[in-house]
Amino acid sequence: MGGWDALVLCVFVCCAVTLFARYNVTAAALSDASGKAQYHEGTPIPTSLVIVAVLAVAWWRGDVGDAL
Repeated sequence: MGGWDALVLCVFVCCAVTLFARYNVTAAALSDASGKAQYHEGTPIPTSLVIVAVLAVAWWRGDVGDAL
């Protein structure tokens, strides 16, 4: 794994963490009388997380670069 790959992965993880932190902070302001948030602000992370997990497993197994 090169330095750029690690940097991109770290930035992606930091973006996900800040998205969830922002949601936790603003959930009370977005909620209605029942206590449930009416909508979610931000981009969904789980689909992208699956892609990152697959790439991480490929790197761990050595199935990158010429071995791909």
